[in-house]
Amino acid sequence: ARLAPSPKPLAPKYLRPEALNDPLLAQGLALRELARIGDAARHMLEGVLKALVQETGHEAELLPLEEKVDRLSREVLVYVAKLPQDTPALPLLKAASELEHLADLAKRALRKAERLWTQGVTFSPEGKAELARIVGRTLARLERALTALATGNRALAERVLAEYPEVLAEVEASREAHLRRLRDRVETRASTLTHLDLLLLLEELNLGVNRLALLVEEIHKEG
Repeated sequence: ARLAPSPKPLAPKYLRPEALNDPLLAQGLALRELARIGDAARHMLEGVLKALVQETGHEAELLPLEEKVDRLSREVLVYVAKLPQDTPALPLLKAASELEHLADLAKRALRKAERLWTQGVTFSPEGKAELARIVGRTLARLERALTALATGNRALAERVLAEYPEVLAEVEASREAHLRRLRDRVETRASTLTHLDLLLLLEELNLGVNRLALLVEEIHKEG
Protein backbone atom coordinates (compact mmCIF):
# COMPACT_ATOMS: atom_id res chain seq x y z
CA ALA A 1 0.00 0.00 0.00
CA ARG A 2 2.91 2.37 0.71
CA LEU A 3 4.64 1.52 -2.59
CA ALA A 4 1.47 1.86 -4.69
CA PRO A 5 -0.97 4.00 -2.72
CA SER A 6 -4.52 4.27 -3.93
CA PRO A 7 -5.35 7.56 -5.62
CA LYS A 8 -6.88 10.15 -3.36
CA PRO A 9 -10.65 10.38 -3.77
CA LEU A 10 -11.86 13.45 -5.60
CA ALA A 11 -13.15 16.01 -3.18
CA PRO A 12 -14.00 19.70 -3.26
CA LYS A 13 -11.39 22.06 -1.87
CA TYR A 14 -13.50 25.10 -1.07
CA LEU A 15 -17.04 23.97 -0.19
CA ARG A 16 -16.89 24.42 3.58
CA PRO A 17 -20.16 23.47 5.31
CA GLU A 18 -19.73 26.10 8.05
CA ALA A 19 -19.69 28.83 5.38
CA LEU A 20 -23.32 28.11 4.54
CA ASN A 21 -24.21 30.37 7.47
CA ASP A 22 -22.72 33.24 5.46
CA PRO A 23 -24.43 33.02 2.02
CA LEU A 24 -22.16 35.60 0.41
CA LEU A 25 -19.06 33.70 1.49
CA ALA A 26 -20.59 30.37 0.45
CA GLN A 27 -21.34 31.75 -3.02
CA GLY A 28 -17.75 32.89 -3.36
CA LEU A 29 -16.45 29.48 -2.31
CA ALA A 30 -18.77 27.75 -4.80
CA LEU A 31 -17.40 30.05 -7.50
CA ARG A 32 -13.86 29.02 -6.59
CA GLU A 33 -14.87 25.36 -6.91
CA LEU A 34 -16.45 26.12 -10.28
CA ALA A 35 -13.06 27.43 -11.39
CA ARG A 36 -11.55 24.00 -10.63
CA ILE A 37 -14.29 22.33 -12.66
CA GLY A 38 -13.76 24.76 -15.53
CA ASP A 39 -10.04 24.10 -15.52
CA ALA A 40 -10.65 20.35 -15.86
CA ALA A 41 -13.14 20.90 -18.70
CA ARG A 42 -10.62 23.16 -20.44
CA HIS A 43 -7.93 20.48 -20.16
CA MET A 44 -10.33 18.00 -21.77
CA LEU A 45 -10.79 20.28 -24.78
CA GLU A 46 -7.01 20.76 -24.92
CA GLY A 47 -6.75 16.97 -25.15
CA VAL A 48 -9.12 16.97 -28.12
CA LEU A 49 -7.02 19.62 -29.87
CA LYS A 50 -3.79 17.72 -29.24
CA ALA A 51 -5.35 14.49 -30.55
CA LEU A 52 -6.58 16.18 -33.73
CA VAL A 53 -3.17 17.69 -34.44
CA GLN A 54 -1.36 14.40 -33.83
CA GLU A 55 -4.13 12.27 -35.38
CA THR A 56 -4.04 9.93 -32.44
CA GLY A 57 -5.73 9.86 -29.07
CA HIS A 58 -8.03 7.82 -26.88
CA GLU A 59 -11.26 8.72 -25.16
CA ALA A 60 -10.00 6.85 -22.08
CA GLU A 61 -7.31 9.50 -21.62
CA LEU A 62 -10.03 12.02 -20.76
CA LEU A 63 -11.83 9.82 -18.22
CA PRO A 64 -9.94 11.03 -15.10
CA LEU A 65 -10.73 14.63 -16.01
CA GLU A 66 -14.34 13.76 -16.76
CA GLU A 67 -14.62 12.02 -13.39
CA LYS A 68 -13.30 15.16 -11.71
CA VAL A 69 -15.81 17.37 -13.55
CA ASP A 70 -18.73 15.07 -12.75
CA ARG A 71 -17.87 14.63 -9.07
CA LEU A 72 -17.16 18.29 -8.35
CA SER A 73 -20.20 19.44 -10.33
CA ARG A 74 -22.42 17.24 -8.18
CA GLU A 75 -20.76 18.58 -5.03
CA VAL A 76 -21.39 22.18 -6.12
CA LEU A 77 -25.03 21.40 -6.94
CA VAL A 78 -25.61 19.84 -3.53
CA TYR A 79 -23.78 22.68 -1.78
CA VAL A 80 -25.66 25.57 -3.38
CA ALA A 81 -28.96 23.75 -2.82
CA LYS A 82 -28.33 24.16 0.93
CA LEU A 83 -28.16 27.94 0.69
CA PRO A 84 -31.13 29.92 2.03
CA GLN A 85 -34.05 30.17 -0.37
CA ASP A 86 -33.61 33.91 -0.83
CA THR A 87 -30.00 33.44 -1.97
CA PRO A 88 -29.50 33.72 -5.76
CA ALA A 89 -28.00 30.25 -6.16
CA LEU A 90 -29.54 29.32 -9.50
CA PRO A 91 -26.78 30.89 -11.66
CA LEU A 92 -24.16 28.81 -9.85
CA LEU A 93 -26.21 25.69 -10.41
CA LYS A 94 -26.53 26.53 -14.11
CA ALA A 95 -22.79 27.11 -14.40
CA ALA A 96 -21.95 23.73 -12.85
CA SER A 97 -24.42 21.98 -15.15
CA GLU A 98 -23.03 23.80 -18.18
CA LEU A 99 -19.45 22.84 -17.41
CA GLU A 100 -20.43 19.20 -17.02
CA HIS A 101 -22.15 19.37 -20.42
CA LEU A 102 -19.10 20.94 -22.06
CA ALA A 103 -16.87 18.20 -20.67
CA ASP A 104 -19.23 15.58 -22.07
CA LEU A 105 -19.15 17.23 -25.51
CA ALA A 106 -15.35 17.24 -25.49
CA LYS A 107 -15.27 13.53 -24.66
CA ARG A 108 -17.77 12.77 -27.42
CA ALA A 109 -15.66 14.68 -29.92
CA LEU A 110 -12.57 12.62 -29.17
CA ARG A 111 -14.62 9.41 -29.21
CA LYS A 112 -15.81 10.13 -32.75
CA ALA A 113 -12.31 10.93 -33.98
CA GLU A 114 -10.88 7.85 -32.27
CA ARG A 115 -13.40 5.59 -34.01
CA LEU A 116 -12.29 7.01 -37.34
CA TRP A 117 -8.61 6.47 -36.63
CA THR A 118 -9.14 2.88 -35.43
CA GLN A 119 -10.56 2.15 -38.89
CA GLY A 120 -7.31 3.35 -40.45
CA VAL A 121 -8.95 6.50 -41.79
CA THR A 122 -7.70 10.04 -41.25
CA PHE A 123 -9.00 13.49 -42.09
CA SER A 124 -7.69 15.25 -45.17
CA PRO A 125 -4.88 17.73 -44.39
CA GLU A 126 -7.27 20.60 -45.10
CA GLY A 127 -10.04 19.08 -42.99
CA LYS A 128 -7.70 18.40 -40.09
CA ALA A 129 -6.42 21.99 -40.21
CA GLU A 130 -9.96 23.37 -40.26
CA LEU A 131 -11.08 21.25 -37.31
CA ALA A 132 -7.97 22.04 -35.27
CA ARG A 133 -8.35 25.75 -35.95
CA ILE A 134 -11.99 25.78 -34.82
CA VAL A 135 -11.22 23.71 -31.73
CA GLY A 136 -8.41 26.16 -30.93
CA ARG A 137 -10.76 29.13 -31.23
CA THR A 138 -13.34 27.35 -29.09
CA LEU A 139 -10.69 26.64 -26.47
CA ALA A 140 -9.64 30.31 -26.43
CA ARG A 141 -13.28 31.40 -26.02
CA LEU A 142 -13.77 28.92 -23.20
CA GLU A 143 -10.70 30.18 -21.37
CA ARG A 144 -11.91 33.77 -21.65
CA ALA A 145 -15.41 32.81 -20.48
CA LEU A 146 -14.01 30.94 -17.47
CA THR A 147 -11.81 33.90 -16.56
CA ALA A 148 -14.77 36.27 -16.86
CA LEU A 149 -16.84 33.92 -14.71
CA ALA A 150 -14.21 33.79 -11.98
CA THR A 151 -13.43 37.51 -11.95
CA GLY A 152 -16.73 39.10 -12.94
CA ASN A 153 -15.06 40.82 -15.91
CA ARG A 154 -18.09 41.82 -17.95
CA ALA A 155 -16.03 43.30 -20.80
CA LEU A 156 -14.30 39.96 -21.26
CA ALA A 157 -17.65 38.16 -21.25
CA GLU A 158 -18.96 40.56 -23.90
CA ARG A 159 -15.88 39.87 -26.01
CA VAL A 160 -16.61 36.14 -25.84
CA LEU A 161 -20.15 36.73 -27.08
CA ALA A 162 -18.95 39.08 -29.83
CA GLU A 163 -16.62 36.35 -31.17
CA TYR A 164 -19.43 33.85 -31.63
CA PRO A 165 -20.64 34.91 -35.13
CA GLU A 166 -17.08 34.60 -36.49
CA VAL A 167 -16.71 31.08 -35.10
CA LEU A 168 -20.11 30.12 -36.48
CA ALA A 169 -19.08 31.45 -39.90
CA GLU A 170 -15.87 29.42 -39.73
CA VAL A 171 -17.85 26.26 -38.95
CA GLU A 172 -20.10 26.88 -41.94
CA ALA A 173 -17.10 27.59 -44.17
CA SER A 174 -15.61 24.25 -43.14
CA ARG A 175 -18.82 22.49 -44.15
CA GLU A 176 -18.74 24.16 -47.55
CA ALA A 177 -15.05 23.35 -48.05
CA HIS A 178 -15.69 19.75 -47.06
CA LEU A 179 -18.49 19.51 -49.63
CA ARG A 180 -16.13 20.72 -52.36
CA ARG A 181 -13.53 18.14 -51.35
CA LEU A 182 -16.22 15.47 -51.26
CA ARG A 183 -17.07 16.17 -54.89
CA ASP A 184 -13.45 16.00 -56.02
CA ARG A 185 -11.92 13.24 -53.88
CA VAL A 186 -13.18 9.74 -53.27
CA GLU A 187 -11.04 9.34 -50.15
CA THR A 188 -12.79 12.26 -48.43
CA ARG A 189 -16.00 10.24 -48.26
CA ALA A 190 -14.59 7.95 -45.58
CA SER A 191 -14.24 10.80 -43.08
CA THR A 192 -17.34 12.77 -44.10
CA LEU A 193 -19.72 11.80 -41.30
CA THR A 194 -17.08 12.23 -38.60
CA HIS A 195 -16.02 15.63 -39.94
CA LEU A 196 -19.60 16.90 -40.05
CA ASP A 197 -20.43 15.39 -36.65
CA LEU A 198 -17.44 17.15 -35.11
CA LEU A 199 -18.62 20.45 -36.57
CA LEU A 200 -22.01 19.91 -34.93
CA LEU A 201 -20.32 19.22 -31.59
CA LEU A 202 -18.21 22.35 -32.01
CA GLU A 203 -21.36 24.37 -32.57
CA GLU A 204 -22.79 22.95 -29.34
CA LEU A 205 -19.55 23.66 -27.48
CA ASN A 206 -19.56 27.28 -28.59
CA LEU A 207 -23.20 27.70 -27.59
CA GLY A 208 -22.26 26.38 -24.16
CA VAL A 209 -19.42 28.89 -23.97
CA ASN A 210 -21.95 31.61 -24.80
CA ARG A 211 -24.18 30.49 -21.95
CA LEU A 212 -21.23 30.61 -19.53
CA ALA A 213 -20.43 34.15 -20.65
CA LEU A 214 -24.05 35.19 -20.12
CA LEU A 215 -23.92 33.82 -16.57
CA VAL A 216 -21.20 36.31 -15.65
CA GLU A 217 -23.78 39.07 -15.32
CA GLU A 218 -26.10 36.87 -13.24
CA ILE A 219 -23.42 35.59 -10.85
CA HIS A 220 -21.76 38.96 -10.34
CA LYS A 221 -24.95 41.02 -10.33
CA GLU A 222 -24.17 42.50 -6.96
CA GLY A 223 -20.56 43.22 -7.86
